[in-house]
Amino acid sequence: MYKTASEAFESILRRERSSEWMTKKDAAVYAGISFNTIAKFINGNGLKVSNVAGVQRISRKTLDQFLIDHEK
Repeated sequence: MYKTASEAFESILRRERSSEWMTKKDAAVYAGISFNTIAKFINGNGLKVSNVAGVQRISRKTLDQFLIDHEK
């Protein structure tokens, strides 16, 4: 049980420390998934990104909502 509580606390801290706009790598860490899964979410599942001069950023709020919308 301690390990689970510790992991949950660390997850909350990671989320609170995250800036509003994240790289794909940061978004993957934030969501606890792989970089390739974030890429699949963007390319095939409709996760929206901001793309300015070839630099992609993902909004934390957008990612949170995407994950909620895809809960089963």
